[in-house]
Amino acid sequence: MNSEVRARTLGQTKSLVRIAMFAALTAALGFVRIPLFVPFTLQTLACMLAGLLLTRKEAVGSQLLYVALGLAGVPIFTHGGGLGYVFEPTFGYLLFLPVTAYLISSMDKAGLRSIPAAFFASVLLLVFGTAYMTLILQVYLKSQASVYTIVISGLVTFIPAELLKAAAAGLIADRLRPIVSASRN
Repeated sequence: MNSEVRARTLGQTKSLVRIAMFAALTAALGFVRIPLFVPFTLQTLACMLAGLLLTRKEAVGSQLLYVALGLAGVPIFTHGGGLGYVFEPTFGYLLFLPVTAYLISSMDKAGLRSIPAAFFASVLLLVFGTAYMTLILQVYLKSQASVYTIVISGLVTFIPAELLKAAAAGLIADRLRPIVSASRN
């Protein structure tokens, strides 16, 4: 095996390891619940870090791997896993994680500061997740909850937490960038 092929293979292996590590981080932080004004998990923090620290392809891959493992039945979502999770009101938030990682990575690579990029993309995740929640609750589950109530409980109450996570992600990413960059060599 010549040195060029060996280097490319090593680079691909390192990339796969980073993808797997951030999928595992997303799963682990999904079980960390912070009981503030409304309880929230740190899943989106892991997604933000993936978008800020990995290549666009790796960031999206890590979140796709996380969602795929959960849908395959690995109990890594907050309430388990499996294909039936698609009918959970909160699945829309999970479904949008790869898009969120892509948006954060794209904005960060385009020069937008880390914290605004992470916050903007996470608010879009909340909007998409809340729209999905509304659809599942009102159409599939025939809930009597109003759209107003769903928007307040699924979006508005989480905005302060997402701002805190975006700030944490930006600070953590600034510290870890040199380490992650060195792992690419």
